[in-house]
Amino acid sequence: MRKPERVTRAALTGPNRRPALDAMGEYFGVKADFPNIVELSVADLDPNPDQPRTVFDQAELQALAASLERHGQQQPILVQEGQGGRYTIVFGERRVRATKLLGRETIYAIVTKTAGPEIALIENVQRADLDAVDLAQSLERLSAAGYTQDEIGLLIGKDRSRIAKILSILSLPTEMLSEYQREFRSTVSMSALIELAQVGDPETRQALWDEVRQGLGLINLRAKRREAKEVQQEQAGHEESASGSTPERSSRKAIPVVQRGIEQSVKRISTEVERLGKHRPHLTVDHAQKLRDLRDAIDRLLSEQCV
Repeated sequence: MRKPERVTRAALTGPNRRPALDAMGEYFGVKADFPNIVELSVADLDPNPDQPRTVFDQAELQALAASLERHGQQQPILVQEGQGGRYTIVFGERRVRATKLLGRETIYAIVTKTAGPEIALIENVQRADLDAVDLAQSLERLSAAGYTQDEIGLLIGKDRSRIAKILSILSLPTEMLSEYQREFRSTVSMSALIELAQVGDPETRQALWDEVRQGLGLINLRAKRREAKEVQQEQAGHEESASGSTPERSSRKAIPVVQRGIEQSVKRISTEVERLGKHRPHLTVDHAQKLRDLRDAIDRLLSEQCV
């Protein structure tokens, strides 16, 4: 994580400094009057309604609890003072949950009275373990709070173009984003979602997502996205040049595009079969049955053609 002094000093000392960045500076020691650390009862803490993180992995919480038990609490959480002796967690909710798993009743904290939700967003986007969707949503909320993409980029150490690409993830269908967070957040990369967000055709995007779910790697995903784009551009070109032509002429002009797609599919299948041959000793009974089913499907396809 980049040091906040390098990222936010101008915002902390300038005439138009942001309150949230000022509080971050207070927390990380940019200001001289660094606040005291207090020990609070976990029973007096309320979760942040604006928590950027929407998924808390239980295995990760167990690992964090084990670390806390072994090494102790190495960093205080940040809370905002509320009413009636209660406090709202600004950031550090994972540590609070892990503390509860250990059965401990208190936790070390720093109390702030400044803009809690905005600070939580800043702290969370600087974390490496935030999944792609939560990160994109956090960046969107920072943008809505008035931060420019350049400022956001400084906060997480990325350039403006990368911020725009991360935000593009939110253009994917809601069902796809939900499925990612529910089942694939640990296996599908952020870069893969960015690639899918660049696919304009819904059917092509869904087909590629289905392959990604089955393990399609980023390099192959990029190749298939470019391939699909080229085919669509060629089809659009043929449709444009065929305007005013008879249906027969339009059909004849579209044939090369179809043939190219078939050739690319056959080439991919041949390449994969060759690759499987190198790993033949590792094939399981289930693999063998799926390959037999594939062979039967190919036989059926060929039996319907004039070859």
